[in-house]
Amino acid sequence: MKPQDLKYLACHVQGCHVLNAFFASNVVGEKSKDKLIQSMKSSIADIASDRNGSLTMARIWMLLSLKQKKLIIETLGREERTLKNNPNANTLMKKFGMFYFRNNIEQWREMQNNFSKTNSCKKKY
Repeated sequence: MKPQDLKYLACHVQGCHVLNAFFASNVVGEKSKDKLIQSMKSSIADIASDRNGSLTMARIWMLLSLKQKKLIIETLGREERTLKNNPNANTLMKKFGMFYFRNNIEQWREMQNNFSKTNSCKKKY
């Protein structure tokens, strides 16, 4: 898919469910998920700035691998100055731990790993 189509899908009220299902699927491989994240890379800042887009990003964040999370947060970090002025993007960067990523990447990794473990325990029950 083209980046503008992915942006439209992520920012659409019902379209976000498609992306959520894609990342939640056990059938879809990690390489395919990586390719989709790479395709979205150019429009991640726009998606984060949109109300529905930021909700979509927050939902799929829980389903991403550490490598994919790092790619997204690096992309958002490049646009941090502009995104701080947008309430949706600013909240999203706080949820993703942008402060920790900038200041102490090891602490950010540990935080994300702990979050993943907690989240996977909740899924079992």
